[in-house]
Amino acid sequence: MQLSKADRYTPTGRADINNLLDRVRKHVASVLQKYGRLALELDQSLPTLNLNQIAVEQAMVNLISNAAQSSASEIAIKTERRGSHARITISDNGVGIAPEEIEHVFDPFYTTRRSQGDSGLGLILVHRIISDHDDTTKARSVLGEGTQFVVHLPLPQEEDDHTPSRSHNQR
Repeated sequence: MQLSKADRYTPTGRADINNLLDRVRKHVASVLQKYGRLALELDQSLPTLNLNQIAVEQAMVNLISNAAQSSASEIAIKTERRGSHARITISDNGVGIAPEEIEHVFDPFYTTRRSQGDSGLGLILVHRIISDHDDTTKARSVLGEGTQFVVHLPLPQEEDDHTPSRSHNQR
């Protein structure tokens, strides 16, 4: 199955990933009230990233909503710099995903919640959005202990970085 680009009509632009995640937190607040608590640990030193903001927001909403629906009482989102990437980790303490199922979570139409009306398209969309940003999404899980999704997004090149210059010898 070939999925088209997640949202090819929305232009990419510079965005603060931490602000984006704060907006996402507000979008999923009603889901979180029903299911559990969300903790944010955001690396404020991350530079702005070149993103399709609407698509990345959609991916993050999907990951957080999935975590909330996993019987998790706690969900944690962490951003950090890892080499040439911004790393976003979304962890939950829910029921987890069995080892034989975790390898299929990014397959189209694969779901462990079909009886609850899940289509099995959410995680393939997340995977495609992050792939469209030339990077990766990985899933890890321990049955009975929770699940972790790790998203990597490229940091801007040094000459493209819009953070202030830190020269000490200015005259």
